[in-house]
Parts: sequence; C-alpha cells; structure tokens
Amino acid sequence: NLTQGKIWHGNFVNLTKAKEEFEERAIIIPIKDENDITTHYVAIKENISESIKMQNQITNQNYFTAQLMDALPIPVFYTSKDDIFLGANTECIKIYGISSDDLKGRSLSSAEWMSDEKYQVFLEMKKEATIAKRSSTRQIKRKLLDGKEHDALYSISAFYQYDGSLGGKYPVICVVLFN
Repeated sequence: NLTQGKIWHGNFVNLTKAKEEFEERAIIIPIKDENDITTHYVAIKENISESIKMQNQITNQNYFTAQLMDALPIPVFYTSKDDIFLGANTECIKIYGISSDDLKGRSLSSAEWMSDEKYQVFLEMKKEATIAKRSSTRQIKRKLLDGKEHDALYSISAFYQYDGSLGGKYPVICVVLFN
C-alpha cells in the first residue's frame, strides 16, 4: 500500500492526451525524507496495450486451433517430444474410448491401449518423421471400442517452430479403415 510507504505494482487503464485509452504496467515507489515521511513517488511505467493485444491474438488462435482439431472427423492426438500425452480431439476420444484428461501428463507408453509393440512402432515412426522432416505413415491393426481389430493408417509428424527448430509436439493422425 502506497500510503503505508510500500511499493505498489500493477496494471491500469490510462488516457493519452488525445483521450484514447491504453493499458499500463507500473511500479510506483514512495520516496521518503530523513524523517521517514513520503515526499514523492517515482513511477516506472510501460505501455502494455500492444502486448495484451498480441496475447489476445495468441489466445484466440489457440482457441481456433482447438476448435479446428475437434471439428476434424478423424482421430488426432498429440504428444511432447518426450512422449508425454498432451491431448486428443473429440473423434479420438470417441473412437478409442480414451479420456484426454486422464492421459494428459502421462507417458504415452503407459496408456492402456498402447502395447509395448505398438509403442516401439510409435517410436520408430517418430524418429523417421523427425529425421526426414515429413510425416511417417504406416498401416497397422488397431482394436476399437467395438472390440474388433481394424486396419488403420497412422501418420506421425514432427512439429517445427517458425525458425526450423523442433517444436516438441508430435501430432498423431489415425484414419480407421472399417473392414
């Protein structure tokens, strides 16, 4: 609390001379005299309007991407580069009967539907996708909720950042071929 001689920091809306609103982040420091009485305040301020605008754009883009993923009529899940399950779209949850929330943060190898053999195939495909910098696709057998084995095309891609560095996410797309 400034009136108690303490430093205050926070965000607030301010006005330009042209009466346009902008957001500021500020630190306000009380300056005291030799009798410990506050005589002045020093403020260090930063206009964060553009930063907030960019953060909102990123949030909206992430929301759009999540909606787009859920609109896909094919199962998609994605992992970290360390094979930690990060999420799945609605179709993946529906077809495989998995709970995205139960798996989030767990190693893909510990998923009930991921046998040791299937996990080794996943690792091989992930390595291929990373080295070749393109998708690795294979046809494999997959047991679904109906209890039957189905042929499925699995495609694993490495996600790269705009600068070409590995982004750390591996989307896995599966197209089930009902036979």
